[in-house]
Amino acid sequence: MRASRDLPEPQRQEFRALLMAQSEAVRPDLHGARRERVRAWDALARGEASADETSRRLEAARLRELAARSQIEEAVTAWAARQSPEVRAQVAAALAQDAMPGGGRPLRPQGLPLRPGGGPPPRQD
Repeated sequence: MRASRDLPEPQRQEFRALLMAQSEAVRPDLHGARRERVRAWDALARGEASADETSRRLEAARLRELAARSQIEEAVTAWAARQSPEVRAQVAAALAQDAMPGGGRPLRPQGLPLRPGGGPPPRQD
């Protein structure tokens, strides 16, 4: 939805309607993938599934989520391809920024020193 924020009104409405329709269409798959993930972990915890079986079930859940995401991205791509070059560029730039870790924001505060092994610097009390 953030990608539509600066679009002209007719395109913003179209884009948001598209996202809402696509989200509704893939919702059962996403919920099913989450349920499968929970069932896989529960079966492992109860000793009813091996590590290999759990990994297979988790992979199936990930593939289901990826298929849902792909469906949305394909619909957005088809919609953007029909737009003017200006609108297409706006949408593409916003979606590219959203695809960056942290939405393009720095992953850690500016000036925070890194230390080996990660994490904040040690306290100096």
